[in-house]
Amino acid sequence: MKKLIFFSLILFLSYPAFARRAIVQAHGRIGLVSGNFTGEITGGFTVPTSLEGEGEFILNPKMSFFGRMTLSVEPGSGQVKYIYMGVGQRMYLFSHSGAYESFGQGNFVSVTPKVHYFIGWDAGISQVQIESKTSSLGAAGTMIDFGISGGAKYFMTKDFALEGLLGMSKGLGISSVRVDALITRAQVGVTIYY
Repeated sequence: MKKLIFFSLILFLSYPAFARRAIVQAHGRIGLVSGNFTGEITGGFTVPTSLEGEGEFILNPKMSFFGRMTLSVEPGSGQVKYIYMGVGQRMYLFSHSGAYESFGQGNFVSVTPKVHYFIGWDAGISQVQIESKTSSLGAAGTMIDFGISGGAKYFMTKDFALEGLLGMSKGLGISSVRVDALITRAQVGVTIYY
């Protein structure tokens, strides 16, 4: 029992020596968002300049939680075709979520993998424009949205990375104008570590 307590104490006290540099990441992405919807009204949209923002909170070296917002505004008309807000979880494959630093006996070691691969899931509320009456008036369908995604980050420095992401989600209609949608995303962007 004494050995177990001693080992646990050593493990507890040595954990800060393997701390990550950052526990929060900010992501900004731009790219293609395309969707098809069916139900009371059938149609689709494609916006090549959709914007996405994300805040990611690192829990441990292999897992994080994030909050994401996607905004797809059609460049020609200025109409919001798709908007999403939700939360999710990300798992890192073949690497850790960020840089590691170790301090001890006058030595300092910092390790930053160059490429990080990840997969994840998310869930949230989305709204898709299903019909345009005029340039400023249209009908929209609200959905509960469930999705998966995957991608990679290439680190330029310890605090800055370029990233690519592919994602797909299924929206289940919950509004009076009920439509279900399949949304795909292909985006590139940057990651900044805090």
